[in-house]
Amino acid sequence: MKYILNRRGFTLIEVLVGMLLLMIISISVLSLFTHGYMQINRSGSRSKAVFTVQQNIETANINVPTQGNLTVKFGGRNITLAINTFKVEVDYGQAGNKASILYFELRN
Repeated sequence: MKYILNRRGFTLIEVLVGMLLLMIISISVLSLFTHGYMQINRSGSRSKAVFTVQQNIETANINVPTQGNLTVKFGGRNITLAINTFKVEVDYGQAGNKASILYFELRN
């Protein structure tokens, strides 16, 4: 059996191919981290906006209510309730996104 003795090291082509493979792998991994960071940032902005909406509801900083009726079917019977509908919106993010909460209040 004949052994090849190569003590010269790597050729330039082998080094360039190795660097190219390393760059391709690192770019794909970097894009995954970047996308994950963007999603976390967007989720944080939305959470802050929803929290602001909830604070507006608690401090009665709300829009004028819309009056209407809500019909609920319960036990084979239709029950009609007179309600006020409130909608609170807050803008968040740079793309014009909005967080909104819609809640109801029973009228007398």
